[in-house]
Amino acid sequence: MTRTLSPPLTDLTPALGGAEANPIRIGFADKNPLVLRGLQSLFGEDRRFELVVSASDGERFLDAVARFEFDVGIIGWVMVNGDGRAVLEALKHRASAGAPRIVVYTGADLGVARTAMQLGAAGFLSKSEPPERLLDVVAEVARGRMMFPFLDLGRAAATDPA
Repeated sequence: MTRTLSPPLTDLTPALGGAEANPIRIGFADKNPLVLRGLQSLFGEDRRFELVVSASDGERFLDAVARFEFDVGIIGWVMVNGDGRAVLEALKHRASAGAPRIVVYTGADLGVARTAMQLGAAGFLSKSEPPERLLDVVAEVARGRMMFPFLDLGRAAATDPA
């Protein structure tokens, strides 16, 4: 039996640990290799998840979306070669039913959370939250829920200089 595999991305990371029968398939994108390793470790220890891809920038993440199937993407906001805004805009324009739901995992800026929501993200979590909270947010997003901190969108829009 011959098995054909597509060539992996340079920073493709295999799933760690044994996943459940129907795991939540995830992908990461962050500029910081320490954050990527931490996410790999955190999610790799939880059997609900299967890591499909880990990318160091937005462009590689978008390439992974085109090549691999996964349920939820966890992305940083500030990245080279396509930041979080560029990733969300690209996914919005693709309007692909197979595109992953996106959780933005970055600093505690509620302006970023509002922008991410407006661009179609399914969730937002500040890196100042306990890392285990991200597991819950991603699981809920995979179930179809929106996961954002409280945002007074009317008030924020009124004070937005844009």
